[in-house]
Amino acid sequence: MIFDLSHPLEPGMPCYPGLPAPKFHTFLAHGDAAQPAHDAPGTTFQIAAYELGGNTGTYVDAPFHRHP
Repeated sequence: MIFDLSHPLEPGMPCYPGLPAPKFHTFLAHGDAAQPAHDAPGTTFQIAAYELGGNTGTYVDAPFHRHP
């Protein structure tokens, strides 16, 4: 049996004390003029960017985390 203990990653979520809070932003939006020219005319997309520490959210430590 598997129990999913995942938590959503979201702005303002609790973090381990001293670690950086996660940051989320849009790197490229549908309406941006800087869409790559190699795509078909009229084609747009959105690219999100995520910055988070390795211990953000629900995780299980690899043995190397505690033992060299």
